[in-house]
Amino acid sequence: MKYKNIIFDLDNTLLNFDIAEDKALEKIIKDFNLEYNEETLQIYRSINRPLWRKLESGELSRDEVFDNRFPLFLKEFGIETKGNATELKFREYLALFGTEELPNARFILEELKKLNCNIYLGTNGFSDVQNKRLKNSHFDTLFDDVFISESIGFDKPDVNFFNHIFEKLNIEDKSTFLMIGDNESSDIKGANNSNIDSVLYNPGKTNVKTNATYIISDLKEILTIVED
Repeated sequence: MKYKNIIFDLDNTLLNFDIAEDKALEKIIKDFNLEYNEETLQIYRSINRPLWRKLESGELSRDEVFDNRFPLFLKEFGIETKGNATELKFREYLALFGTEELPNARFILEELKKLNCNIYLGTNGFSDVQNKRLKNSHFDTLFDDVFISESIGFDKPDVNFFNHIFEKLNIEDKSTFLMIGDNESSDIKGANNSNIDSVLYNPGKTNVKTNATYIISDLKEILTIVED
């Protein structure tokens, strides 16, 4: 077996984050008596996505992103907010709605367990939110260990995120590791920074430029890669 230690991303790799985010945003938007439509969502995305890119590139800290995204968003509608109450409410909604499994997610985890692979979760996000989503989706029992950026203190693609995993597991042979995720800028770049092989999960079969070792459109394809 080529890969013994498998690290999975969570959001949009195993669980559908897009749906969870949309539902959580709908609640937030309606909490402020705003109209929930594509225009409103686009305003949020135009603020949130650049902040995340700056977080991944190291230009902003986690606190700078999460303390500012909703105040900046609501300011577009003339609403002034202070503190992080809206952010905390948004996280509650994410945990509530964030349990929809992606196709073959549970299947691949269970099959890899049968092959005696070590399965780890390596995800960016908030520890309380991600742990609740894992528990509510009953995925929590399928992982040998869980690594969440907030607890580690570093976000993917920072090499320190992955170094923490290697040190915690006390495994020196990186050739046994495989990182699986949907995000080129965090999952694949992080794997490359850490000198481990990677799989880009691209269910839409979109034309993407990737530095991943492998690219798949169905999580079942991981079995062929691992058993090769």
